[in-house]
Amino acid sequence: DDGSQAPLYLTVPGLTEAELPIDKVPSGVLICPVPGLCIGGGGTDTRNRQLGYVVFLRPTNGGEAEATNLEHYQSLLRETMERSRETFGGRDRSMPLRVEDQVVSWWDGAHAQIKSLTSPEQQALSAANGQDDIKGNPQRTIKEQALDLMRGFAIMHQKAKTESASDSMVCEFVKKAFKEAVQQLCVVNLKTTKMNALADFVAIYPSIATTALTNRIITKGFMANGMIGANDKKFPDIQKILNTCTNPDLPKEQEELFYEKFAELYREYAEQGRLTDSFMMGLGFQADTDSKGNTVKREGEYVSHQRAQVLTHKTQKALRTAASAAATAKKHSELMVLWMKRSMLLEDNAKAEAAALAAYTKRVPQPPGASQGNVPKIDDVSIDDLSAIKPVSRLTSFVHVRKFSTEKKEGKLPSKKGKLPPSPGEETLLTLANSLKASPVVLVVGEKPSREVSAAVVAPAAATAPMVMPISVLGDGGGGVDNSGG
Repeated sequence: DDGSQAPLYLTVPGLTEAELPIDKVPSGVLICPVPGLCIGGGGTDTRNRQLGYVVFLRPTNGGEAEATNLEHYQSLLRETMERSRETFGGRDRSMPLRVEDQVVSWWDGAHAQIKSLTSPEQQALSAANGQDDIKGNPQRTIKEQALDLMRGFAIMHQKAKTESASDSMVCEFVKKAFKEAVQQLCVVNLKTTKMNALADFVAIYPSIATTALTNRIITKGFMANGMIGANDKKFPDIQKILNTCTNPDLPKEQEELFYEKFAELYREYAEQGRLTDSFMMGLGFQADTDSKGNTVKREGEYVSHQRAQVLTHKTQKALRTAASAAATAKKHSELMVLWMKRSMLLEDNAKAEAAALAAYTKRVPQPPGASQGNVPKIDDVSIDDLSAIKPVSRLTSFVHVRKFSTEKKEGKLPSKKGKLPPSPGEETLLTLANSLKASPVVLVVGEKPSREVSAAVVAPAAATAPMVMPISVLGDGGGGVDNSGG
């Protein structure tokens, strides 16, 4: 309830491989610390050289870069939480965490956030930090997220349109520091116009943030959604919380039902870490509806689409573990089916080759004492020998394994086996098999899938460490607005 802040953190997403080369930044995350990029910084007080961060991000298919970026951001948040405990709560870091040291971290529930926050590593860090990670309902962000309700961002957007880095030498101070930081490793390859535009924005950001993100403005966001009462600033304001309901015509009986069932709601949330649709409707609460009056359920497969929940709660952890085990079992079953299909195709092909070679040997008897080199090969057989392959599905397998690398047909095969002699110009399974008999088998089967392989397929790839430019902290912000100085 004090409105203090973590270091300023700007992300530059969507960079290309040309702008952030893979060989120089494999993780896709380049973290650039900038002295003076902070509240009260930017040259306003030249002693204030507290670090802010500009992060260059190249997206990856599995979202690993976004997760790595979030993990670094979380490390800064945890350090800020610890400093707040020391500054405002008198905490000694060498002592165990107290009940009053417990903190709540609210997230809007984007998929990349959930992926990072629910990783075993991040969950362990949250537990050690006395931190409850809560995912909000994404459909209610603009109504209940404190930082979306404060005026700070609106002020920042307005000032960004009118301020320029050329307005003062103070802004040029940060612009110069930022450009020097980026040029230090010669890694980012932005066009001059793009780099200048970014540098201008970074230059004015300390001034804008200092004006827009005051303790008072930030605290009002937490009052607007009812997280803290306007008078005592310590306890929630229940009426303000109810006022965040997006239905302007909330029936009086629903509000009365809330007070009547409050003990049950509290107990369920404490025990389960979330309130499900079925639980709410079981107590008599109306189902959520969209603008057309259709019922909207918040119990989808993806956590990001569900109702608010405590990600660090033991029940939710157990549910995610069970879901992960079920996903692993499902993936293992799917991989086994594919493996068996491919194995059966190869087995059928082996039987087809044996039938064709048997027909060839019967037609062309081998002389007694024939050397090993005279043993017939599949490319020696004729179309007449291939006609001995039965049933037709086995002949199809003979063709399949030579044309396709998987169990799927990546093109049409003739529907008829064909007769002998074949009609001129007509393609049948026999004529196609005859043209492919000398071709190698391209079907890939691989090792029989194990549970460990299936789990590795389900689990996200481990994110590689971000590249962080080494710039030392030269000073400290003050006054409790930014208590992360070091």
